[in-house]
Parts: sequence; structure tokens; C-alpha cells
Amino acid sequence: MSEKESPWAALERLARNADHAVLVAPYIKEDTLLRVLGLLSEHVHLTCVTRWQLADIIVGTSDINCRTHVVDKGGRFLLNQRLHAKYFRFEDSVLVGSANLTATGMGYGHTSNVEILHEPGFGFDSAEFERELLSGARDVTDREFEHWKQLEHSEITATSAAQSQDPDGWRPMTREPAHVWLAYCGDEALVVSEDERHRAALDLSALNVPPGLDRSAFDSIVGTELLSSAAIADVLRTRELPDEVAWAQLAEKWNTTKREAQRFRETTWNWVAAIFGNISQI
Repeated sequence: MSEKESPWAALERLARNADHAVLVAPYIKEDTLLRVLGLLSEHVHLTCVTRWQLADIIVGTSDINCRTHVVDKGGRFLLNQRLHAKYFRFEDSVLVGSANLTATGMGYGHTSNVEILHEPGFGFDSAEFERELLSGARDVTDREFEHWKQLEHSEITATSAAQSQDPDGWRPMTREPAHVWLAYCGDEALVVSEDERHRAALDLSALNVPPGLDRSAFDSIVGTELLSSAAIADVLRTRELPDEVAWAQLAEKWNTTKREAQRFRETTWNWVAAIFGNISQI
């Protein structure tokens, strides 16, 4: 009986001198990514897709600087906030399984997880998988990357990071982001509408922002939660679409009414504009 090939051994075997590479994993660590990039050809056509969540970045499950290394290699670095798959393609050879692009996932660290990474069986359509993956992903712009980089100097802790109960991530309730800041400061009485005060309180509770932050630090947490949300990502991908088309598309995706989709899309634009200013740069 042949010895089982480790995830790293399988990946290394296929990656060496590859001219085309697609790296897909929810968690990617800088040291492991650099190991892979060192195996690829000098002129590789590279695509990397991952998922960034505030809590994961804070505890170091994934490394923000991975984006820099991929871009420096001339590749695309994208986020898909619904990503759970682990998928690696080198030329036409594919590996799928459970292993993230980390030392413990790949099995070369001091301690390793019990993982699987192998060639898929008959019937797996890698081209179709990649089309679906990329249709739900977005490139990390320089502006967005700078926002994520701010977390490296943040005093946010993992317990402070919001843990949304919505599988699609946090969805802001109030139409006016400033109302949440007022609620955070204890000035919710300045919000005239009782309904808006209630929505602002729900948003503040969901965000679980630590006390005592100034406005800049507060906005940093809120902005990161916006960028972490899969539902917000759905809206961001509709920015170039006519309103009616976008509302219909979102309503179908979320299995809701066009009116609800319209309201949430408009609310999202309010929040993104308030935190980031120029929406087109996100």
C-alpha cells in the first residue's frame, strides 16, 4: 500500500514551474503563500481568491499582506465572502479538499491538521466552478486594501469583532449611519424617529463595538464589517447595473421582494458612502 501523499507534497508536485495558477482557500497565511509562489514560473498567470472576516484577520487566521505578494507577482487578488471551498489549479491539474493555504492545513508545520487534498473525481467541472466562484468575488482595490491594513495598528480584539448570526453577514438596519454613532455616544435622543433609534440600537448591538473609541476607530470597525459581509458584497457587485436590474437580481438571490432588495441596496450605499466617501474606489 503506497504512502499517503501530504497536501503540501501534492500541491508542490503540481505547482512547480506552472504558468497558470488559481489558489482558492478561505484562510491563507503569508509564509505558505510565499512557498507556493516560489514554485511557480516567473511569468505565471495567477489568480488568488480568499475570504476576509474581521475576527479572522484580528486573530491572524489569514494575513492581509498576501494581497501584496499576489499583486507584486502580477496576479489578481479577490475576496469571495461566501467561500468555503479549498481549490488549487495548476495548468489543467486540479486539487480539491479540506486544506487551507496554511502550514497546519498543508501539513508541513510542527503540528498539522488532518486534511485531504486530492484530484477531483469524474464529473467535476473546474471551469464551471471557477465561473461561479469569480461571479461572486471582487478584486481588492488599493483603497480597500489600505482600509484592511489599518487593522494591523488597531486595538480591536477578537472578542470585540462582531459575530453576526446572519449567514450572509451583518446587514445594517438604519438608513442613516450617523444614528449608530449617536447611539454609541449615548446621544440616541438626538435621533428624532423612534423607529430609527430602534434600528440604530440593533446595528450597534450587532457590531459589538468596544467602548471608548473615537470616531476614526469606530468607523474603522464599521467599515471592516461592511467589507466582511457577503450581503454587502452582493450589493457592491451591482454598482454598474441599472437600479431595476439590480433590485431584481438581488431579490432573486436573497429570495425576497424587489422592494426589500431596493431598500437594502439604498441603505448599503448610504453606509459605504458615509464610511469610505468615494464608492467607486471600493
